[in-house]
Amino acid sequence: MVINAGSTSLKYKLFDQKLRLLAGREFSDCQIDERIFKQVAENIMSKIQIQNFTIVHRVVHGGPKYREPVKLTPAVVKEIKGYNHLAPLHNPCNLKGIELGHRHFPKARQYAVFDTGFYQTLPDCARIYPLPFEFYQKRKIQKFGFHGISHQYVLEEATTRLKINQPNIISVHLGSGCSITAVQKGKAIDTSMGWSPMEGVMMWSRSGDIDLGIVLSHLDKFKNWEKILNYKSGLKGISGCKNYLDLMEKYEQGDKKAGLAMDMFVYRIQKYIGAYYAVLNGKVDAIAFTGKIGAGEAMTRDLIMQGLGFLQGVKKMAIKPNEELMMARMIVNFLERWQSGRMHRS
Repeated sequence: MVINAGSTSLKYKLFDQKLRLLAGREFSDCQIDERIFKQVAENIMSKIQIQNFTIVHRVVHGGPKYREPVKLTPAVVKEIKGYNHLAPLHNPCNLKGIELGHRHFPKARQYAVFDTGFYQTLPDCARIYPLPFEFYQKRKIQKFGFHGISHQYVLEEATTRLKINQPNIISVHLGSGCSITAVQKGKAIDTSMGWSPMEGVMMWSRSGDIDLGIVLSHLDKFKNWEKILNYKSGLKGISGCKNYLDLMEKYEQGDKKAGLAMDMFVYRIQKYIGAYYAVLNGKVDAIAFTGKIGAGEAMTRDLIMQGLGFLQGVKKMAIKPNEELMMARMIVNFLERWQSGRMHRS
C-alpha cells in the first residue's frame, strides 16, 4: 500500500505483488486525521485479509542522510522530523501519515521513499551553491531537488513512449508546487528546486526565485518571511485568486491581475526550459509535462510552448502523474536488491 500524504490531501493505492492496482482513493481539501485513516483502513481490510503487508510513504525531505528507501523505525522517524524546517509545507504532513499508518496498521512493514533520491546524480557544478565552500563541506548545504518521484515516473514513461534507452528530456511538473528537471542519458543533471522546495519557478503560493536582497533589506519590516514566501506569494499572491481553476477563468475573462500572474508564470517556466535546452546542448528527445496543471488542460502547455521555436522537432508529451505506482516500483526494487544482497552475503 502506498500512502501519499500532502498538506491538503491524501492519496492511497493498494497494489498486488505484480503491481496491479486493487484499490485507491484521493481525499482532497482536507487535513490528514483519524477519520480519514479509519476510512482507508476499512477499505484496505475489505480487500485483503493479511495484516503484515508492506506500506510505503512518500517523504519530501530526508536531508543529506536519507535519499534511498529506508525502513521506518522510531530513530529514523525522529531524524526525518529534524528536517521539517526544510520542507515546512510537506514533511509534517508526511510524518502525520507515517504516525497514523503505524497506529492503524501496526503489523505492516513500513518504509519511506524520498523526493530527493532522484537527484543523487547531479554534478557538483549544479549541486553546490556559490557560498563559502565550508557551507557545503560542513553543513551539507546543497541542491537536493524535489518532485523526484514524479520526474522519475515521467522518465520511465517517456522512455517507453520514445523507445529510446536513456533519453534526454526536459520534465516539467506543474501543480501547486512546480519544478523542472533536465535529464541527460537517463540521469538528472539539474533541477529548478534546491535546498528546499522554495527555489525555482513561480508556483501557486510559493515565490520561486527572488532576489534575497529583498528579504535582507526588509527584515525589520516583515518578520514572517517564511510564511510570505511559502503561503502568500506566487500565482496566488499576484492574482488574489482562490485556486488555479479560478485563475484560468479570470484570465480568459481578461482580468488584469490574473493576466499578469499567468504571464509571469509562463515566462519563468520558459526561462528554465531555455536554460535546460542549453545545458543539454540542444539535444532533447522530448519535453514532458506532468502534474495536475502540466498534464491537465492544454491551455497552460500551449501558452508555454508559444514562442519556443527552438523546440521545433522536439516531441512534446503530457504524462498523467502516478507517483504512487512509481513509489511501489521503487520499494519493490529496493526489497529485491536487499533480498539479493542478503542471499549473497549468506
